[in-house]
Amino acid sequence: MKELIIRRVHQNYGMLNYKIAIENGETILIRNGETKNVILDNIPVKVYAKQTWLKSKSVTVDDSTTELILKNDVIKGRTAFWAMVLFILFLLLPMELGDIYPITKTIGVAGCSIIFLWAIYAMVIKRDEWIIIEKKTTA
Repeated sequence: MKELIIRRVHQNYGMLNYKIAIENGETILIRNGETKNVILDNIPVKVYAKQTWLKSKSVTVDDSTTELILKNDVIKGRTAFWAMVLFILFLLLPMELGDIYPITKTIGVAGCSIIFLWAIYAMVIKRDEWIIIEKKTTA
């Protein structure tokens, strides 16, 4: 039996709960800024974190592992927020401005297209890199 500390770093833009999935089928819910102690029966075991459709890469917990630290990828978290703000602004561009100034309509369509392509890339192709698990071990 192995006691493992799972700590989630408090972050302002990652407010949804994580589900920690352990290879034997056990699932643990951890909130923003929370720390939990878990007892594992079988080691080595693979662990990963999941948040809606986003997840982390799997980490192997062995005898030397003492703590797992969970956090969101800072770049993706901030970029996703600002991309959503820009997407909403581009969608709300008045049609009248598009009739008077054709460049405004072009910028709106191009901006929405770029944000849409980024969203597909980041949230579908790279979905296993949104949550980072750092593994601390004994020396």
